[in-house]
Amino acid sequence: MSDEFLHQRHVDENKSIRNAFLAGAPAAIAFAFHETAERTLAWSLLPVPLAILAWGASFASGIWASRQLQLAIKGNVGMNLAEREENEEFYNRAKATFEGARDRTWAFQEAQMWLLFVGAAFYLVGHVWYITESASSPADDSRVNVTSPARASPVKSAPNTSPARRTRNT
Repeated sequence: MSDEFLHQRHVDENKSIRNAFLAGAPAAIAFAFHETAERTLAWSLLPVPLAILAWGASFASGIWASRQLQLAIKGNVGMNLAEREENEEFYNRAKATFEGARDRTWAFQEAQMWLLFVGAAFYLVGHVWYITESASSPADDSRVNVTSPARASPVKSAPNTSPARRTRNT
């Protein structure tokens, strides 16, 4: 396989991983909100905001990684132009831009990945804590939302007065 093919394959894989992580962070945040919306306040909810913060930071890191990648490409183009024009000063500035942006791209991508996993770990700890908290005291209704209007008062149906249901006394 040629170097150009391998390089393009590397770029494509890197982009797909970054995009998957970019999509995963908001999905994880939405999942956490959905799963914990009906819970009353308890200590087991403490790790959930930490998970949400980690996922938000993961998303931001992915955006910053994309921005740094754009700057690295811009620096690379500048290096190519300076090399053609044989302008050493411009080449050195473009090279410094390229190398700095390249290093920051990798740092933000690593942060994006690890923050996504850290958020999942926080959420998992909170969920296991919630399960053990609920299992340890099943008679305690303080963690269960029993005041929901749908649960608080059952709907009483009106007596059936349709002609087909009436009985005749004959």
